[in-house]
Amino acid sequence: MEADSVKVNFTFNFSDQNTISNPVQIKVGPYLFRTAENDFERKVDKSEMPIQFKITSIGYFSIESKPIVTKEIDSIFIEVNFVEDDRPLIHYQGMNSND
Repeated sequence: MEADSVKVNFTFNFSDQNTISNPVQIKVGPYLFRTAENDFERKVDKSEMPIQFKITSIGYFSIESKPIVTKEIDSIFIEVNFVEDDRPLIHYQGMNSND
């Protein structure tokens, strides 16, 4: 592994027992990663500035990590336990601008 990067390993678990896997989106800084696998690995640059991961999956609450300074570490393991988002969807009806 490059000396200026950190290996980040993700494992995704879903509260709905019928969900074996679900598309997941990971945002870290300006970068966006997508996967449909339950295990995912990516490298990020080492930095003195803290980075934060925002992880989303359709039908589940989004999760944000605590800020992590990656300057002095070689690898990170993040286990994500998604919980179903059971909030009702909002019904939106557009208004005519002539009204």
